[in-house]
Formats: sequence, C-alpha cells, structure tokens
Amino acid sequence: MDTIATVKTVKLANKPILALQVFSLGILLLVVYKNFVVLPVLDYLFGIGVLLLLILTLLVLGRTITASERILLVVILFLFWYSQLVSQQGQILWYGEAAYPLLGFALGLLLLHTKWNIWVVRLFCYLALAPFLYGFFIKGIRLTTGSNFYIMNRNTIPKLLIMTSTLLIMIEHERDDFLSAHCWVSAYSLLIPFLTVLVCFYSRSRAGLLISGALFFMVIVRTLITHSGFIRTFMASHRWYFLFSLACIAFVLGIAVLYAYSNSRLHIQGLSSNGRREIQLSCINELNLKRVLIGYRPEILNGIGLHNSYLNLLVHFGLFSLLFVFMYIQALYRFLQNSFTFTGLLVLWGIYSLVESLSPFAVGDLLILPLLMVSLRKFES
Repeated sequence: MDTIATVKTVKLANKPILALQVFSLGILLLVVYKNFVVLPVLDYLFGIGVLLLLILTLLVLGRTITASERILLVVILFLFWYSQLVSQQGQILWYGEAAYPLLGFALGLLLLHTKWNIWVVRLFCYLALAPFLYGFFIKGIRLTTGSNFYIMNRNTIPKLLIMTSTLLIMIEHERDDFLSAHCWVSAYSLLIPFLTVLVCFYSRSRAGLLISGALFFMVIVRTLITHSGFIRTFMASHRWYFLFSLACIAFVLGIAVLYAYSNSRLHIQGLSSNGRREIQLSCINELNLKRVLIGYRPEILNGIGLHNSYLNLLVHFGLFSLLFVFMYIQALYRFLQNSFTFTGLLVLWGIYSLVESLSPFAVGDLLILPLLMVSLRKFES
C-alpha cells in the first residue's frame, strides 16, 4: 500500500510559494548545467542562490516549520562546521559542497509545506534532460574508456539525472490525489524515468543504468498500485484483451532489458569494482581509533573520491555519522509500513551509495535529506 507518509496538513499555494518553487528549480538546473563548463562564477552563483533560497524559504514558511525541522537545520549546520573545522581541515567550500545539504533541506521544506504544480516540475526535468539528449542524439557523442561528456565523466551524468527524477517522483507522491484522479497523467509520469534510463545507458555507467532502471520499474509498480481499482474493473470485463496487452508489454520490456544489458558495460565487465574496492580498502586500512571517532581527510578526497557514501560520512563526521545511520534505519522502518514509493527511493539511495559518494556535501543530499524530513514528519504524527 502506498499512502502519504506525512501529517495531513494544509499545504501552502500562492504566488510567493510558486516563486520560491521556481527559484529552487532554477538552482537545481544550475546544479546540472554548471557541470558542462568550467566557470567558477557558476559555483559562486550556486552558493549565493542556495543561501538566498534557504533564507526566503524560512521567512515565507515561518511558523509552519516544525520543531523537528528546526532541530534538523541546527544539526546540519553543526555537522558542517564540525567537518570544516575538525575533520576536513577547512577544505569544504561554502559555495560548493556545503551548499548541497542546505539546498536539500530547503527542498524538503518546500516538499512538505507547499503544494507543487506537477507540470512545472516536469518542465524542469525536461530542461535537465535536454542537454544530455542533445549531446547523445543530435551531436552524436559516444563515450568510450577515459572519454568525457563535455567535462563530465560517465558516473556524473546518472547522479545528476537520477536526483532530478527522484524529486519529481517525491512530488508526484505528495500529489497522489492528482495522479489517482487522472489515469493518463500516471501513464505519462513514466516518460521522464524512461528518458533517464536512456541517457544513463548512453553514459556507459553500470551503476547508473541499474539504479535508473530500478527507478523506472518502481514507477511502473507505483502506477499499477495507484490504479489497481481501475485495472481490476477493466480486467473483469476485458480479461483476454488485458492479458494480451500485458504479455505484449512484458515482451517489449524484456527485449529492451536484454538489448540494454548486451550493449552495456555490464555485459563486458559485469559487476567488477573497477578500482573502487581498492580505493575503499585503502581508506579502511588508514583508519584508527582516533580517525573513527573524529574523522579525517583521506588524500583521495582531493582526487576521485571514495566512491562510497558510508565511508564518506565516516571520514567527515566520525562518531557523529552514527546519527545518520540511526535516522536512515528509522526512516526505512517507518516507510516500510505505509509508503512503497519512499521505501523504494530510500533503498535505491542506500544501494547507489555503495559505489558512489552521494553524500554528504554532494548531490545525493538533494534526495536523502527530503526523505529523512518526511520520515520525521511521520514520527510527529
């Protein structure tokens, strides 16, 4: 059963709220577009834009913000300063990495307290997808070993697009009344996850292809759950037509999956770590009791990174990283009881984090923080 996992509150919807939502989506587009060129000014614009968005969101939402959300903001700021001053030796840029958790928090507030226009969010997703579709299908860019898509490596592309797609999925979940009232709108909601899979396939990222594919199938299942009553009614009066259509769809999806697998790096390299395991083992071997307790800065963070969110949390926050583990487990427990969609997103974030550094101070904060905030709201109910 996929029910709303938040307290039933009246969500705000007016011109200032719409302006805030559009502003937040504009910043998210900047997150995507600034990866196409080397322009330091875009990083400064990103950092300033996030700070402005957070201040305006706090002012506009005001008293509707709950005590737990205020406490979470304090915790985020504390962990930033702890990491900056203690474990990371001043290496976190306020206009770069530090802006991601603040943006994730602002998006969480807007998700919980405001009513989104789904079509505006979908437009944002198409604008995020557009340069990738243009590069792969119009310019004919093909990624090979060691090549880049503009200045992005193959693993950056899915991280950006999966995070933007999950924002749409979360907002659609909160607008479940809209989806359940319009069957064709639910079917149309499959297009953006499908395009995300398509771009991830061309990116040649194995993890990106698997996670985006799982996300696409999750949306299919959510659509079936949302319209289960209509499906049962239709099947009762058109049983053979329904079964034939289902068989055709399953056949087409099966062919697509086989084609994607046989033409991807999964078929060639399988699930080999491609150097990630060695990087992570090197970090683990450097650990001692002091570093586990207070964190430290591995030299690899100045290069390609750890490719693991859990190790990333440990080296940034030390013992304080247990706070995140506790919140993650609690959120998973609450979502398992009443929300297929949020459970799926949380699990996918957890699996993806095994091979990529999604958090902290990275693009994965835009997914995990809103999810944790939703789970806190469920706890308050």
